[in-house]
Amino acid sequence: MENRLNYKLRDYNIDILRAIGSLLVILAHVRPPEIILNFRSFDVILLVFISGMTLSYSNEESLIKYLTKRIKRLVIPTYITITVIFLIAYMACNLLNRTQLFDINTILESYIFFEGIGYIWIVKVYLLIAIMSPIICKIVNNIENDFIFILIIIGLSSIYYWMYNELNNIIVNYYIFYMISYSIVAMIGLRCRKKANFVKKIGIFSILIFSIIQIVIIFNNGGFTPTEYKYPPQIYYLSYGISISCILYILFTNLNLKVNKYIVWISKNSFNIYLAHIIVLLGINMILDVINIYILEVWVIKFVCVSIGSITLSIILENITVILKEKVKHLISLNQDKKIINNNVDLIIKEKVNE
Repeated sequence: MENRLNYKLRDYNIDILRAIGSLLVILAHVRPPEIILNFRSFDVILLVFISGMTLSYSNEESLIKYLTKRIKRLVIPTYITITVIFLIAYMACNLLNRTQLFDINTILESYIFFEGIGYIWIVKVYLLIAIMSPIICKIVNNIENDFIFILIIIGLSSIYYWMYNELNNIIVNYYIFYMISYSIVAMIGLRCRKKANFVKKIGIFSILIFSIIQIVIIFNNGGFTPTEYKYPPQIYYLSYGISISCILYILFTNLNLKVNKYIVWISKNSFNIYLAHIIVLLGINMILDVINIYILEVWVIKFVCVSIGSITLSIILENITVILKEKVKHLISLNQDKKIINNNVDLIIKEKVNE
């Protein structure tokens, strides 16, 4: 584990919430009971809320530099992960003489973060937020009055609601909706980071909006189902996620828990753990497709196995990366030493010739 962090400069509450959000995303993919599935549906909103908070550390960079860094951090590891998955699935299906799990359309869609294998859409969300980061930071930094800021949020939400009802095409549905909705969440997160008292205001406002919508749904013979309003995200789902995110941030801020290096490590490596969980989960699903292992069908057991497997795989890959980096540094050092020796030999030869 990389433990060279200055914990005093970190907001430990963000680390706790990112660790919680990451584990809840894994929980969603092991098919828990519907009530649990809906209750934990704030996970992605929570992660984006936190991502918005950390935007405050990046708003002084140029957009190109920031996007380049985000692409390296997000796209390259994702491409490596899905390529490994497709290769393993291809070889496994050939060995077992089974129909291929992924057709060419699924593969291509995965690389453009469309639908694809279904687990990587959150990478698209992070990339869209990165593109919008200058606008998000400018709005948050330039609007001092909280009431005006909330009016802007309402205005953006109204535009989003109108677009949702009036526009219907692939680009809008799969990219623009996600860009607007999750940018609003990131904007709220950044505002809460910059103005500590705002988290209570937006929390109360979000709870009010969510409660009104929930009451309307109940009167129309519905239930508590925010997950059904997630793709693309709608106001009901967004207000629920923002409400819980604010409540959790206030809760852990007041608890003032001691720093735990394992929580910090999970937080720092949350994206790698997320990518690892795709490999572990699909691996378990492929095994279950061939061999009937009842205990792995139990969602709690499956969640524990996928979580432990993902963290373990992340640690292994982290250590392999460290070893490879050291090897590369050693090779570069050897090459530099050889050049120095060769230069010294050339000098000696020239001196001898001159004599």
